[in-house]
Amino acid sequence: MTQYRSYMEKQATHIRVFIVDDHANVLKALASQLASSTQKIVVDTASGVEETVKTVRLLQPDVILVETKRADGRGLELVEKIRHSGVKSKIVVLTSYFNEWERVMLARSGVKDYLLKDIGSTCLIQHITALAV
Repeated sequence: MTQYRSYMEKQATHIRVFIVDDHANVLKALASQLASSTQKIVVDTASGVEETVKTVRLLQPDVILVETKRADGRGLELVEKIRHSGVKSKIVVLTSYFNEWERVMLARSGVKDYLLKDIGSTCLIQHITALAV
């Protein structure tokens, strides 16, 4: 678990974002991008399914960004485990490529947004900010 700012010491104006992806380079780039934005965003990350569920229970982030297309094939399972973990975080899928069936299934299960990774930083931050309020 990598911390970019003091996650647990969030002030009222900070948005707590948790990023889940099984590609270390993607995690690092996204976390750095969000943490350095002009918005007050605190970021934490994980790659493993069990690590993610345990950590989001502990941290209770405002928004969780999840890549569902994982090498281990457990992306949809991960979303379900997060949903059933008792956290009230808003879940956003941030994925490599579009899949209509997956988008519909995830929307029905309570996922708040389904975005492609080629989204610009400004748009992604706007989505996160809108969901966090």
